[in-house]
Amino acid sequence: MIRSLIVISLFFAVPVHAQSDFPNIVGTWAIASGTVITHDGKILSLTDMPAGDVVITVQEGPVFRGAYRWHHPEGTELNDGETTTNRAEEAFIGVFSGDGVSFTMADTPDTAYWFGRLTDDGGMELQYIESGPHAAAGYSLMRRVEE
Repeated sequence: MIRSLIVISLFFAVPVHAQSDFPNIVGTWAIASGTVITHDGKILSLTDMPAGDVVITVQEGPVFRGAYRWHHPEGTELNDGETTTNRAEEAFIGVFSGDGVSFTMADTPDTAYWFGRLTDDGGMELQYIESGPHAAAGYSLMRRVEE
């Protein structure tokens, strides 16, 4: 009976991180490379143009917040949740997974989600997905440019 309880306890054990165990990601992260596909089928290379950055302003343990600033050439109009534009700044909130590497973010006022992870070389990988009338999906590799 005791052996069964030990096995069950080990099976359900989940790693627990202290607030300080999560990596500090506060700072500005610039797009090093990436691609986006829009609701109308346009494929945009984020590598060939200054497309934006992620600024993480506050972090407490696993939770953080900031803004994603993006801009695309004139005539490439996307939506920021309120208007059609080729540039915007959208706020987001985020949370790390228990592994301290993966995280999820939600932006506002739009309804997009980001799935990310920190890479072994100090970068940040982001996958973006948005549904609805302004649907878009993308991938970007970010590099920290300022802490």
